[in-house]
Amino acid sequence: MHRNHALDSLRGLAALAVALGHCVLTVTGQAAWEARLADFPRLDTATILARLAHVAAPSDAAVMLFFALSGHVLWLACARHPGGLLGGLPDWTLARLYRLLPVAMMSALPLGLLAGAGAERLVGNMLLLRYDLNGPAWSLQVEMVASLGLFLVHRAVGGRAGGLAIALALSVLALPLLRGPLPMAVYFPVFLAGALIGAMPPLLWRGPAPAPILALGLAALLLGSLLLGHGGPGRAAESLGAVLVVAWVAWRRPAWLLRPALLFLGRISYPFYLSHTLGLALAAPLVARAGDIGPAAQIGLFALLSLAIALPLAWLLHVAVEAPLMRARPRLPAPRVEHIAS
Repeated sequence: MHRNHALDSLRGLAALAVALGHCVLTVTGQAAWEARLADFPRLDTATILARLAHVAAPSDAAVMLFFALSGHVLWLACARHPGGLLGGLPDWTLARLYRLLPVAMMSALPLGLLAGAGAERLVGNMLLLRYDLNGPAWSLQVEMVASLGLFLVHRAVGGRAGGLAIALALSVLALPLLRGPLPMAVYFPVFLAGALIGAMPPLLWRGPAPAPILALGLAALLLGSLLLGHGGPGRAAESLGAVLVVAWVAWRRPAWLLRPALLFLGRISYPFYLSHTLGLALAAPLVARAGDIGPAAQIGLFALLSLAIALPLAWLLHVAVEAPLMRARPRLPAPRVEHIAS
């Protein structure tokens, strides 16, 4: 199966949305991010504009896009992966560790040095056991657990779409029970919904018909938290929107997503996602020296400086760490099943 490079570019755009959204959050604060449309009548103009900036650079919605995209791609990878439930799981786990940990380790090091972190804190962040040095790493904990869950579901249902749909329904029904003891479980349904993209009828995405579907997906993705808040219904709306947008890109493969700049952003999307916080940290004292230039100019300066730091660093991490280690990953052989003649 040929790699869908349009999905790579979409991942890169999502990483950019997270980085820009965090620029906005750094300047305007949590209160503006939490505001809903219903709160606008009692808010000042600056706070309203700050909240609308989060619609333009939706870091929270972009993470839902990551999860839906991962669900789609990982489900296809499960189908190609050798071995059954027990025989294939060790190599699958090793593959996910090689995919996530090396870049996480290298990106945590400079943040630990800046924060003066002790050994226990630094190692915990490098191994994705905690994320108090690099906040966005919480999503990698979700990704790791969900990728193992997807493999188990794939093998349990034999890769069949009907079994996957049942697993999705059960995961949604189980949310009230799991939200307390297993808070990461609230995100597993969007992985399963993303996995269902491959089973969608191709007829949905041919001709002019996909335009309203894409419009609905973008509206739900970008406006879900503004209209409904960041938890519960808002997250559900963003998840639905993310699945529709990923499905549209997966089936249509629009040519504009295959432009060199977007393909480059897609290639470095994972290290960029982790390194943009270092860019923000290094940009902060430079922005402070600019004095009182107003929030819009501060956001623009944060974006310019942090991206100028993070993008080259992400490229370096990609070529020196991510790509070579993925190529060098060892493969664990699936155990052979001996057939005994009767």
